[in-house]
Amino acid sequence: MVAILLVRLPAVAIIDNMSKIRVNVVRPSKWNGIHRMALIDCNECGNKISDKAVACPHCGAPLGSDAEHYTNHRVKHPAPDDEETFSGRFFTYIKILAKCGFLLFIVFYVVPFFFSGNSDPINQVGSSSSGPAIRPDTTNMTLFTAQEITDSYERNTVSADQQFKGKWILMEGVVTNISTDISNDAYVTLDTTNSFYSPRAKFIREENDKLASLIKGQHIVMLCIGDGDTLKAPMLKDCTLVN
Repeated sequence: MVAILLVRLPAVAIIDNMSKIRVNVVRPSKWNGIHRMALIDCNECGNKISDKAVACPHCGAPLGSDAEHYTNHRVKHPAPDDEETFSGRFFTYIKILAKCGFLLFIVFYVVPFFFSGNSDPINQVGSSSSGPAIRPDTTNMTLFTAQEITDSYERNTVSADQQFKGKWILMEGVVTNISTDISNDAYVTLDTTNSFYSPRAKFIREENDKLASLIKGQHIVMLCIGDGDTLKAPMLKDCTLVN
């Protein structure tokens, strides 16, 4: 009996030591780096992710067995055609230029037309467009054509202002447009070689009945006060028709 115990005792000790060794193998220390996960590159976004991850936390692309299925079944957008891309950008630039041109037209042409005027009280002649002014005798006045006045402003604005601005002008021309501005004052534009620079003559309101009978293409003679220019287009005010 004693012999049996002596034989079994070392065996138990051996088994117990083997169990401890097994425990040490199965349960390694958490600090020895065995459980550290490897980092790989995501096939979609290229960010670093764990090789144990089911999907990329950055872009959501699946990993493992689902990755191939996702790649084969995802929606593929066709690359834009070079010609379509160029035409799209071209029309976008055209729209931008058109808007800028319209804004410049409003700022430099329309606005100055409504707020133009000679602020020098010494050189100011006549009255506002709401009433008649003391008008000179036109018998000995020089008759200018609309084209002559336009050419003067195209050549030299400063020189043309010295000759016409704030002074009575007897002018003739062919009517191209009859309309009213935002203040309901009637104006007439006259024909020139460059319609953008056509003189614009604003009439006093007492002349509205006469202007109502005008037609485009009609030749007229009028007496006005020079009011400078807007982008080289001569401006005139307090105009009346001369019979």
